[in-house]
Amino acid sequence: MLTDPEVHASTPQQTTTNLSGRLGTGAIVFMVIAAAAPLTVVGGNVPLAIAGGPGAGAPSASPSPR
Repeated sequence: MLTDPEVHASTPQQTTTNLSGRLGTGAIVFMVIAAAAPLTVVGGNVPLAIAGGPGAGAPSASPSPR
């Protein structure tokens, strides 16, 4: 294994920061809404695809990529 002392001397040192460990109400509300968004999309579109398409076979009826 080759090591170059100049390379190691020129790399910046990592600094550590202390996190406060506190989340405000706004941050928690934002995280809950952001996590629920994908479920809303699936919950809204899957029933429409089943009702307007081939029924329970809607996921298998999508066009396959070529």
